[in-house]
Amino acid sequence: MKGLLSLIVLAILLTGCSNASSIGQQAAAMDPVLKQRYADLGHIAGFKDGKPSIYTTLWTLKTLNKLDIKIPHKSEIIDWMNSVELVQPVHSTDKANTEWLEGVPPEYALIFQLEIYNELESNVPTRYQQNIDSHFKARQQSDGSFISDDEIKDPLISTLWAIRIYDLLKMEIPNKKKVLHYINNEYSALDSDMSKINHVYYLIMLKETIPEELLIQFKDVIKGLSTDIFDSKDLFRNTHMWYQIKMISSTVPVDININITEDKLLYSFDQYFSGEGTSLEILYKYSVIFKGRINEKEKEKLESNFESTYFNNGWNSLEGIINENTTMYGLFIARELSQINELNLSGIKNYYSSLLTQIENSDSFNTFLDLKFRIISKSIIVLGDKELINNAKRYLLSRIKLLSGEEINILSITALFESAKILGVQLGQYEGSESSKSLFNQYKLDNINEINIEQLYQYFVLQYYLGSHVDSDIIKESVLQYIHPKGGFKFNSYDNSPSLEATYVASKIIRYFKLEDLLSKELVSLDNFLNEQLTLIKDESNAFFLRGLIYMSKGNIDSDERSRGHNEK
Repeated sequence: MKGLLSLIVLAILLTGCSNASSIGQQAAAMDPVLKQRYADLGHIAGFKDGKPSIYTTLWTLKTLNKLDIKIPHKSEIIDWMNSVELVQPVHSTDKANTEWLEGVPPEYALIFQLEIYNELESNVPTRYQQNIDSHFKARQQSDGSFISDDEIKDPLISTLWAIRIYDLLKMEIPNKKKVLHYINNEYSALDSDMSKINHVYYLIMLKETIPEELLIQFKDVIKGLSTDIFDSKDLFRNTHMWYQIKMISSTVPVDININITEDKLLYSFDQYFSGEGTSLEILYKYSVIFKGRINEKEKEKLESNFESTYFNNGWNSLEGIINENTTMYGLFIARELSQINELNLSGIKNYYSSLLTQIENSDSFNTFLDLKFRIISKSIIVLGDKELINNAKRYLLSRIKLLSGEEINILSITALFESAKILGVQLGQYEGSESSKSLFNQYKLDNINEINIEQLYQYFVLQYYLGSHVDSDIIKESVLQYIHPKGGFKFNSYDNSPSLEATYVASKIIRYFKLEDLLSKELVSLDNFLNEQLTLIKDESNAFFLRGLIYMSKGNIDSDERSRGHNEK
């Protein structure tokens, strides 16, 4: 969020905050666990994970209100806001909710939160108002300015935050005359267009009369500004300035000869929802500058898109809401429930295609990318898209060729081994080095109690990779030491109960080392165990991932797995 912080500094100096074709095509009968996480934005689709963003939630709410689109989930969002305290009194032993700061100082994030209350027409809890008041009073200096404990050291910026926060709380700022004197002095030393606009804006917020000389300067600034926002060299700065002028115009009459046409506004929204283009904050400010009304058809499309990016009581950006791992789980669940064709498969393909392109264009190879590629490989086989599968194969072949020059890493080797097995690519063998031999010796089968089933899997992968003969009977006997009488597998051989995670690892060993015939009887018990686990899922918050893990395990032991993907296109 470092980029966001730099934009925030510019935005504060300039403005401060102020008061598809496939959309809707999913079947009404879609499984509720799938539907809750499914996001269909037309060009891009997938399944949601993660937490909402206060920043994105604010600008979503402001945009919905500006476009006269009914705000959904109000009570859920208010409950979330009531659970978040971003600042505390100086001597309080309670801790602020720093997890929601998103890389910005708490005082600035607080503006987002108070704006959210304002957009929802909800009152800020009294206790929180008192905490905020105490927090800022303790940070006010003798000259009326405020200081922040965080990255923003400029007292002018901290003072502007305080002005906005007290305005949102509908409370008079402490020592108002001193505050007024301070900002007048500070802005008198600044001569930029931005500072003049900002000076007027905050005087209005303090409910002060604009001096005649400043008003003349302000109007001169407007005359000199470019009205072509889209062709501006500094889109962010120019948009903020015109947005600020638009807001000021409700108090100070000025002529504004600028407008964003409907086609440019809608194009910008399309770019945002396809993962390209600018931030939602800019889109909201476009909406303020836009003078007309969006027709009902386009409004319904935007409403559906915003609903798709809602999750866990708020909104996040496309990259913050759709997750490759969650989408993989969603595909396996949808396939098992025969609902794969209810999904926007073209949009999901586009999503994974963009991820694959990112990996291909990466400057270097690393374990993180290898693990990510494994997720992509598993997902695109379910999609069954021949073009995407072939692209993944080409990348994997180029990646494998470079392995011999690297220090061996068991996580990368395991991820690439699985990807190769899934995609049908021959994994080359590594001649070995002292580091690989040392790693290999960490796994010893003479004392099974010392390694868990994940390490057992890694041992056999490494043995295969280094060119050693992998005896199926030895693998079988080793795996059976982790089996539980109920049919599932244990993480450690001495554990008393099976786990889904360990059972999933066991299913991979069975599939990738072709033990189906040797363990035919055990597979029946394993399948029964997985079916039973489905009936035991009670926690709705974990239902999606538990079902995904179960169906992925069942897929590994299903002899028809390779032919069960979506029809190749």
